[in-house]
Amino acid sequence: MARLALTALEAAAAVSAAAAAASYASFQRYFLGAAAVAPTVDLAGNALVAGAVYYNTVSGTSFVWDGDSWEATSTSLADARVTAA
Repeated sequence: MARLALTALEAAAAVSAAAAAASYASFQRYFLGAAAVAPTVDLAGNALVAGAVYYNTVSGTSFVWDGDSWEATSTSLADARVTAA
C-alpha cells in the first residue's frame, strides 16, 4: 500500500514537472530578456510571436513585437495613458 501511494505521488510529481517545463517554454517564447539589438528570433531560434518582449540595454527601453516590428513601451508613468472603462 505504501509503495502504491508513493507511485501516485511520483506520477503527480511527473505531471507537475511537465506542466512547469511547458510553462517555462511558453514564458521563453514571450520574454526574450535583455539585449543590445532587437532579436530576430526567440530564445529557441523560432520566429517571433506577437506580444514578445525584450529590454534594449542601449536605449534602456522595453519593446513589444507587434507581429511586424518592435514597438517601444511606455517607460514612465508620465508616458502612460489612463482611460475610464
